[in-house]
Amino acid sequence: MPLKFFASLGRRFRDAIQRHRLLIAALAAIAVIATTSTLISVRLDASPEPSGAPPLDMPAPSTNQLPAVASSAWPTTPPDSAPADCRQQGLKGTAGASVVSYLDDNSAQKDLVAKEAKGLRLIDFSWTSIVSPTDLAQTDSFDPTLETEMTAASQAGPCGLRFVTLSDNDPKMSHGTDVRMMTRILTSPSVRQGHVLAVAQWMAGQPLATGLTVDYENGLPQNLSDLRIAEQTAGWSGLSLDEAVNRLSDDYTELIREIAAAMHQQHRLVRLMAPVRGSDDVDVATTDIAPYVLGYGALAQYVDQIVLKAYDFNFATGNPGPIAPFTDVAQVLTYVHSYGVPWTRLAVAVPLYAYNWTVDKRGNIAVDAAGRPISATILTPTQVAAGKKSWHKEKTTDGETEYSYTQNGRNHIIWDASSALGTEMTWLERNYPQIGIDGWKIGNADPAGSALAITILGR
Repeated sequence: MPLKFFASLGRRFRDAIQRHRLLIAALAAIAVIATTSTLISVRLDASPEPSGAPPLDMPAPSTNQLPAVASSAWPTTPPDSAPADCRQQGLKGTAGASVVSYLDDNSAQKDLVAKEAKGLRLIDFSWTSIVSPTDLAQTDSFDPTLETEMTAASQAGPCGLRFVTLSDNDPKMSHGTDVRMMTRILTSPSVRQGHVLAVAQWMAGQPLATGLTVDYENGLPQNLSDLRIAEQTAGWSGLSLDEAVNRLSDDYTELIREIAAAMHQQHRLVRLMAPVRGSDDVDVATTDIAPYVLGYGALAQYVDQIVLKAYDFNFATGNPGPIAPFTDVAQVLTYVHSYGVPWTRLAVAVPLYAYNWTVDKRGNIAVDAAGRPISATILTPTQVAAGKKSWHKEKTTDGETEYSYTQNGRNHIIWDASSALGTEMTWLERNYPQIGIDGWKIGNADPAGSALAITILGR
């Protein structure tokens, strides 16, 4: 071929490079970035996993575009690893029970925690309360320490799930003080961040805890008077009922989001005990506002399980009746699920106690001299077992048993929800097979309650 052809081709090639130099530079930059990204990806994929217990059925990251939280100060200490021969467990469909420290102050009774942990796949210790946004303390000083009980549970049931509950029901705190404290935690970013750090630090010191259960309800506004206290504490004014509740709801979701992020950073599971409602219309529930603060759908994005408090449909200061009728429980489950909450992310708390109402001649709750309802007394299964020997059995509804008796001229009606445990568990397993079950509540010195939970929930 003639040399001038090659010379002409070379000129055309140089001219093309000159004309498209910007495009060529951009393509070269893209190639460099792609190569670098590939190398980084390979290095990340090859990075070692964090030490400690592996995550257990952790949820996928939320798709919400929320601001990042200041997590650099959170400790990342994971719980102790389970023995190598333990099968990995998740919360889906798991049955267990909550053990409450303040239920039985009976030093003569043998502590039953080891037996409970051996017989149940999940055990949750309701032992600790918030004293201030940054201080946590044992709820009942008469009981063994949480560390003692966790050690006993770990030794007896090394493969079980062990949770610790953090609640806002410190018995030394008045309700108004509790509302103010919780409002500060919810509405002040600096107070909230201090609280989350305190929780993370406390959990880092619980090597035997698989996870945390958050039970913040008592400090949420219960009525319009409480809501006024909350608004004053937050510095709000001129808000409608809906606006105030919506603000608290957003703040509550943010608090739970940050606590869950701190716990997942420690490779621990997070459960949320949730009060229940049957609608979105807070205007018709001004004496029971707290459940409306919870946005179930948003919360389910961050926690591993929402435990619905589907009980007390007939409550201590109302007229006697079944504590957890199946129709009411079903309505709650359907309602919460309608928020897009997966069944696998739900559990239901089933009542393991009885209410003893003092009633008038018509069978309604009796009132005192000031016209106030006389609150029913709560009874453990052990107390029911002792008392029913002298009571008259009236009827059974959804497995719950009604008794009556007269003492000192006053009529009493008892509804025992613990007698329905087997019936309710069978009903839940048949109709909602993917949800978890939490027996609420047994004591560490409650022989009948413990035996009932182990026999039915531990099967």
